[in-house]
Amino acid sequence: MASLPPTPTLSLPPAPDRPGPRELTAHEHAAEALLTHDESLAAAAAERWLAGWDELGPDEAQRMRLQLVVDGREHLAQLASAVLTDRAALFADYLEWRASRYGVLDLSPADEHAYLEVLGHTIEEHLPASIVPPAADVLERGLRRLRHPGSSPASFLATDTALAHTAARYLDALLAGEQPEALALVRRAVAEGTSSRQLYLEVFQPVLHEVGRLWQLGRATVSQEHEVTQTTQRAMAEVAARHDLGRSPGAPRVVIACVGGEQHELGARMVHDLFELDGWQTHFLGADCPPVDLADLAVRRGADLVAVSATRSVHLDRVRGVVTAVRERSNVPILVGGRPFNLVDDLWRQVGADGTAPDAERAVEVATLLVAQAA
Repeated sequence: MASLPPTPTLSLPPAPDRPGPRELTAHEHAAEALLTHDESLAAAAAERWLAGWDELGPDEAQRMRLQLVVDGREHLAQLASAVLTDRAALFADYLEWRASRYGVLDLSPADEHAYLEVLGHTIEEHLPASIVPPAADVLERGLRRLRHPGSSPASFLATDTALAHTAARYLDALLAGEQPEALALVRRAVAEGTSSRQLYLEVFQPVLHEVGRLWQLGRATVSQEHEVTQTTQRAMAEVAARHDLGRSPGAPRVVIACVGGEQHELGARMVHDLFELDGWQTHFLGADCPPVDLADLAVRRGADLVAVSATRSVHLDRVRGVVTAVRERSNVPILVGGRPFNLVDDLWRQVGADGTAPDAERAVEVATLLVAQAA
């Protein structure tokens, strides 16, 4: 099998503390190589894996080949993100998610493991020896955790909060397709004097996390997850319309956005709404925001803080791009959030941010501290 072409040189902006280009680290070289050669590596691994399947007919072999290449490129993108940050937990989390979908995606655990091992051998054979170790190390640590998985994630629905029963009924109604009943529960809570903050923290936030968990376990469909998300977005809009914002002209100002490529904006919207409830002047840019546009708007609006969301580890490099763009134009603190940052405690430092928060409530608390420190 012919070897792949050499890895091209990656051009990065100068480091902030010294002029001129800097040398790439071994992890940066490895991540760039995985992304540059993802299609060729995935195709080579697919051919190698299929070589042992003599019983497959031509049509079935071609179908599997195409699927393996798609899966392989996704594996490599996830692996590159973990290698770039040197955080194997990110890749292990991705593999555990894949493992939770066995039976739902009609995959065999043994086949998945075998293909990942073949992919590892393909990386070792086709990439320069000097940049293989970081990729091989992260891949092996991910496979090790996959061989010894932990227990299934616990339910996100609390049983000891004032709105625990409402949250459970709200989710049950949506999973049953009873959108009017779900909205009626929210409206009834509002009419009874429940605060917006309480609805966000005790109903909307845990329900969104819980439907994601159920989907991961194969107990909720994609369409059900989408219906929960869209109905919750509508419910949040109704609740937010009742907010008595009472912001003063001197209140701190925050710009909130999801990084480029990130389509999951509801969590960021929830953070935005809680900032509003706390009296901040807010600017919400939504999903898929280009870094330069976000940074420019933060300057134009006189932001005291920029908050950035990413739910997938493959978008971490884009978070870093936002941080770089903001730093080039302003000294305002930058808060980051999303699943990858909840998985790895110090990941926010890796992307150059000033802090992170595990949920919407903590985001406002951390942001307040960061702005006070920057004053």
